Amino acid sequence: MRTSFASTCMKSVLFSCILFTLHTNTFSQLLSTSAKKTTAKPVSKPAAKTTAKPTSVPSVEKHPSKSEPEEKEKPDSDDQLITFATLDELKVFKENKSIKKWKTEKKILLYNLFKNKQLETIKEMDEFWSKTVSGSESLPASYKNAADQWEKNLFNNASYIQYTNMDAIKQLRSSMDGMKSAYKNLSESVAKNKEIFQQNTAIQDVKTYYQLMFDSPMPAKELTELNAQENLLVKVGNDIQTATSIVESMNKSFTQMNNGLDAMEAKVGSKSNAKSDKDNLISNFGGLFKIKTSKEDVPKAGIISMKDALSKEGDAFRKSDLIRVKTILNGNFNEPQKELGGHTPLVFALASKSDIKVIQYILDGGADLNKSTFQMSSLVSKTNVSPLILFCMTYDDNEYQNITLLQTLLDKGAKPYSVQDAKTVRKEAALFYEILKRKKVFLQALKQKGFDIAGDAR
Repeated sequence: MRTSFASTCMKSVLFSCILFTLHTNTFSQLLSTSAKKTTAKPVSKPAAKTTAKPTSVPSVEKHPSKSEPEEKEKPDSDDQLITFATLDELKVFKENKSIKKWKTEKKILLYNLFKNKQLETIKEMDEFWSKTVSGSESLPASYKNAADQWEKNLFNNASYIQYTNMDAIKQLRSSMDGMKSAYKNLSESVAKNKEIFQQNTAIQDVKTYYQLMFDSPMPAKELTELNAQENLLVKVGNDIQTATSIVESMNKSFTQMNNGLDAMEAKVGSKSNAKSDKDNLISNFGGLFKIKTSKEDVPKAGIISMKDALSKEGDAFRKSDLIRVKTILNGNFNEPQKELGGHTPLVFALASKSDIKVIQYILDGGADLNKSTFQMSSLVSKTNVSPLILFCMTYDDNEYQNITLLQTLLDKGAKPYSVQDAKTVRKEAALFYEILKRKKVFLQALKQKGFDIAGDAR
C-alpha cells in the first residue's frame, strides 16, 4: 500500500520538446562580373581590311590553360539571378565589387530576405522557450511534493523500513521511471536549445549585412525594429533562466528520492532476515503467517448487517466500486449517513471490508479516524468500537497491504479506545483482545505504537 501511495505521488508527465533546426538555402555560384572583349572577324572580301572598334567593357583575363572555343557573351552581373545571399556570400560579393553594379531594388530585396530569415529564428526561439516554460512550470512542485511525501511516509518511517523488503524498494524505483523520463527529456532539450541561443548572432548579422550592402549607417526605422528584437531576446534569456531553474529543481527532488531509496535499501539489505519475497516481510512479526498472493474476485462480506450489505450502498462498498462510492459520499467524509446504516463513511467502509483504494480515498478526504458509530453488544452492556479496532477485526493480518494500511491509520493518529480512563480501557481491551488474540501481527504493530491490547486487558 505504501508503494502504491508513493507511486500516485507522481505525475507521469511526459513532456514534448521543440528543437530548432536552422534551415540553410543553397545558393547559386558566384558569377563573373566582367564581359569579354570582342573583336570583329575579318571580312572575306578582298577589299581593304577593317577592324571593329573596341567596346567600352574591360576584357576578362583568359585562363592560361589550353585554348577554348569562342563563347557567347555573359549578361551583366546585375541581370544574373541571385535569389538569396548569406552573410558570407555577401562578403565575397563585396570583395569582387559585384554589389556596386546591383540596382537599389535588388539590394533592398536581398537585405529584406536576409533580415526576415534572421528575425524568424528569434521568433522561433521565443515560441519554443515560452512553450517550454508554460508546459513545465508545474513540474517542480509535483516533483517536490512526491519527494516530500516519500521522505515523510517512507524514508523517515521506521516502521515502514522495518516491514518493507527489497521487492517493495524495487517497485518504488520502477514507479520513478516516468519522472526520470520527463526530467531527462526536458534537461536535454533545455541544454541543446540553450546552446543554440548562445550561438545566435542574428541581430549583429543583420547590422553587418546592411553595412556591407548599402555602405551607409542603418536608418532609425530599421534600428527600431532591431531594438524590438533585442528586447525579445532578453525575454528569451529570462525564459531560459526559468527553464534552467525548473530542471535544477526537478533534479534536486529526483536526487532526494534516489538517495532515500539508496539509504533504505542499505538498511533493508543489512538486516539478516531481509530477502526479496513478501513471505519474509511477515517474519518481522514472528514468522507466524504467510502472506496471501491470490486475490478473490467475490465481494467480501465484512461485518455489516445483512440489510446494509444488500442495499445499493452496501453493494458499492463491498465491491469497492470507487466511482459509485464517490457518488454516494458526494464529498461527505465525516457525517453519519442514513443510507450507510447510520455510520460514517469510514466505519461503513471498514465494516464492509472495502478494498484499500476505497479506504485511502476516504482518508484523503479528511475522515475523522477516531469517530465511532459501531457498537458491539453483550448481555450487560454495549461497547463502542473505534475505526482502528474495527479495521483489525475485519481485515486479515496476513496481507501486506493490510499491514501498511494499519500503519497509515496509526501514523495519522488513530487510537484503539473510545476514552482513556483506566476502567474503560481495561474493559474495552479485554473485549478487543478476545477478538484479536489470533491476529498477532496486528497486535504487535499496535504494541509498537504504544497500544498493548494484551497488557491493557490484564
